[in-house]
Amino acid sequence: MPLFAVLLAGCVTLPAEDGEPSPSASLSIGSTPAPTRAPGTTPTPTRAATPTPTRSPNSSCSDRRIILEPSAEGGMSINGSGYIPGDTFVLRSSTTNWTYLSLNNFQGTAACPFTVTNEGGQVKMLYGFGITSSTYVRVIGNGSPNTLYGFHVEDQLPDAQGVAFGIYEKSAHIEVSHISIHHKEYGFWIKNEANCDTSINNWVLDDIAVHDVKITNTDSQGFYMGSTDPNNFDRPIICDGVTRYYAPSRLGNIRIYNNFIDTTGRGGIQLSGASTGQSKIYNNVVRNNGTQLDDAQGVGIVLGGYTRAHVYNNDIKNTLTWGIAALGSTQLIIENNTIDKSGQLGSNLLNWPANIYVDTRSTIPVELTTFIVRNNTLGSRGSQMSYAIDIGKLKDTYSTTGNYICNNLMLNSGSPATPHVAAGVVWSDRCP
Repeated sequence: MPLFAVLLAGCVTLPAEDGEPSPSASLSIGSTPAPTRAPGTTPTPTRAATPTPTRSPNSSCSDRRIILEPSAEGGMSINGSGYIPGDTFVLRSSTTNWTYLSLNNFQGTAACPFTVTNEGGQVKMLYGFGITSSTYVRVIGNGSPNTLYGFHVEDQLPDAQGVAFGIYEKSAHIEVSHISIHHKEYGFWIKNEANCDTSINNWVLDDIAVHDVKITNTDSQGFYMGSTDPNNFDRPIICDGVTRYYAPSRLGNIRIYNNFIDTTGRGGIQLSGASTGQSKIYNNVVRNNGTQLDDAQGVGIVLGGYTRAHVYNNDIKNTLTWGIAALGSTQLIIENNTIDKSGQLGSNLLNWPANIYVDTRSTIPVELTTFIVRNNTLGSRGSQMSYAIDIGKLKDTYSTTGNYICNNLMLNSGSPATPHVAAGVVWSDRCP
């Protein structure tokens, strides 16, 4: 069974059928900017005006508008060969039996991306979307003027299964927006584990933006991005009878913004192995993370090994463990976040989580960690945790310059948030 089928539908075998199209209009590329909002409020999805189809006589972009109809079982898998950069694929809300849409080997361009959009209202899907080995593809649910989320993915089984939206293998330059997801095992899965095809291991899942998305009631992560074993110490694979410990794909320039994530079995937003460029996680509302009650999980926003990220303007509340954690990240800025009730999920209380936790992990070769933690507003936390900010030192790999903890305040009193910093870590309380 194809990987996308397993991940989209749990263990359900999905039909794979190629779509044959027909035509008329291309959408312009570009991320919708994240709006400002008051802390604690749900981000309001932004909407770009529906563009008027235009085409220069000398343009190489297609202006075809291709209506997709699923197979009798409700699914469709399309290979990119035969399609032209700039093609727009349309799913109509009047088609009520959609289960999944899989796009494979689409190669758009920055000027002429492939676009998938909705028409006539919200399109409801059972399993969701998969994008494999594709570049310059947009899935944008803003095709109906009065519909905030043009696509809705929801499992109908009592136990949620599968991934609502997966991005795999040699994919890059992907934009996803205006989708709601409810009752799935995972919201987004953007990652590759080690593969016998080493060209996949060497690929960077680069320039992927997800914004204006609503994710509720997932059994595991809201966003699962990058392998949680980026060195591959523990996940061997067999290639031609030989056991291999290939390091999995890295990620880069990930942008996760203006999303609402509420009630996840594990973490809300998890990003690991994002070593290329700088990834950004901002303007998200994250709530009620860790309902599996596994205290190795349940962080609002967690960054794993090698990740270089700027995490800012997020509103995080009611997490089983930390509000924000960085475990092995190498270049880190955490600022202007509001974090409350860390270690407090319903009636489940842990006594040890801080609001923000930073620590080091093994990197090969060794990469030094630098951190800036500033201008955050921090509320209640674990009952026996005296500090809202905790800097650990599992490995002695902090840089001796560039580390700052400054201008962080307590939510209720407005007093300075005093950090705990492990012995030997060099840092300053004077903001750069």
